[in-house]
Amino acid sequence: MEFRPESIPEAEHQFKSKVEAYAVAQGVAPSHRLFRHFVEADSLATYAAGVRIRRELSWSGELRDQSVLDVGSGFGGTLISIAGAGARVVGLEYDRERLRLCRERLALHGLRASLVRGDGFALPFPTGSFDVVVCSEVLEHVPRKRAFVEEMIRTLKNGGLLYLSFPNRRSITNLLSDPHYQLPLISVLPPRISAWCVRRVRGLDYEVDDLPAASAVTRWCRDMGVDVASLIHSERVLVERVMNPMTVKRYEMRAALVGLQKLRLSGALKAAIRFRSGFGASAVLVGRKA
Repeated sequence: MEFRPESIPEAEHQFKSKVEAYAVAQGVAPSHRLFRHFVEADSLATYAAGVRIRRELSWSGELRDQSVLDVGSGFGGTLISIAGAGARVVGLEYDRERLRLCRERLALHGLRASLVRGDGFALPFPTGSFDVVVCSEVLEHVPRKRAFVEEMIRTLKNGGLLYLSFPNRRSITNLLSDPHYQLPLISVLPPRISAWCVRRVRGLDYEVDDLPAASAVTRWCRDMGVDVASLIHSERVLVERVMNPMTVKRYEMRAALVGLQKLRLSGALKAAIRFRSGFGASAVLVGRKA
């Protein structure tokens, strides 16, 4: 998602300078090739992701007055957007410095959220505490991913909504250029070799476990009573056009889709689109707990 400079809140410009200082404190010099990448990823990119997540959650219902847990809230991009929608938000983060910056970012926006330092493998909340549980761009950083997902589902109320997003292991894009360090093949190499390559080429510690496969995460969730489905925006748009061809503006495309519908092939095309999304760079899975 791209923002015009005039559409970015002043609070985000102020927060970006804090992230620059944070990156330097973490040992990434301003002259480092990935300095701008890291700063953007932790500032504007998390703000943009929060806007997208809020919009995608709204497709499943109103957020106002809902209890929402953001697991691995990091720098708070999701918290800002969801708190702005009137939800009761709790952000859980293990890193103390990120919690501090998240608190400062919320203050810059004039928003409030409950921030908790804790471990995602042992969430400090009773079973069935939340209407919505969000976990964005965290799964690739943790081992024992199934156990991590299971603990999130435990805290979700029956009928509650689970939202997961992460870089997809099966993506050709991520294979050619790792989303974190921008190196080829890193996402499929054994972690020790990946760590050696990142230290050697980038001079940085490797902070990724491995990228999850969307199909595997989907299977785990369904085994645990949450029937998740892909919610990648491009897939949603394409599927809607296939099923409702009269909404398509281009005559040729509309005619082709109507023809497929008459031949009863729309379902096959819909399945092909969803199969393709399993190989997208970013996986977005949403579902309700039974």
